[in-house]
Amino acid sequence: MRDLAAHLGQGYAFAIEYLELDLGDAAEQIRHAGADNAVGYHGAALFSHQPVLRPAVLRLEADGAWFDGERDERRVGGRMAVLGTVSLGAVDVTFASVHIEGHAQPAVRAAQMEILLAGIEDYAPGAPVVIGGNFNTATASRAEISDPVTVRQLLVEDETRFVDPVPHEPLFQVAERAGYAWAACNVPGEATERKHERKTMTPERKKIDWFFCRGVAPSDPAIVPALDADSGLALSDHELIALTVRANPGPPASAAVPPAP
Repeated sequence: MRDLAAHLGQGYAFAIEYLELDLGDAAEQIRHAGADNAVGYHGAALFSHQPVLRPAVLRLEADGAWFDGERDERRVGGRMAVLGTVSLGAVDVTFASVHIEGHAQPAVRAAQMEILLAGIEDYAPGAPVVIGGNFNTATASRAEISDPVTVRQLLVEDETRFVDPVPHEPLFQVAERAGYAWAACNVPGEATERKHERKTMTPERKKIDWFFCRGVAPSDPAIVPALDADSGLALSDHELIALTVRANPGPPASAAVPPAP
């Protein structure tokens, strides 16, 4: 992260979510059999041309559910968010980069959203907030969406659920009750999950990456394909999402929100 921030000419805040104890998921273990995972940390980060003030880590779970290998890979850690304050003009705005659980049911994601929003309120009561990240809003558990028969049944029930998960993911209701908006912050009806050669993906691409805002004026949401400019190969199993926000209330100030992972 330090090298990336230096390349971009930005400041950053980074925290570790997991230490991988193996070689990744089942497909990656086969692909990389016999190799060593020399750099097994991954986490969340904020980058900014303005100073990232009061960086903080907010842990969303502590049940150790990834440790025993039941989810095809062994990890130490848990889902989390990185928080920081960035001044947009004369207004201090709280930014959060977050990763919500994908293997669990929607109710678990809603519970993690409750923890996230309560933690943000403790961090900066009443402040303008921009949240971005992977909310894994697949409308079902990872086991269910990995089964083609179940996927077909889910699509019979609602053929648009994977690109419009709002009716099926109660975390949106949690956000709404806390005063957060998302409709103007995200491109509607388009998937943000990308097929990736290193991943075993389900047949349907899903909208799983989101911005949520409170107390700012959002505009110009965009989805940027995660493709290498030279080879055309996928760089990630997520597209980039981007947004412009203007701090409100206060003197006009705008800033481009860095793409969420």
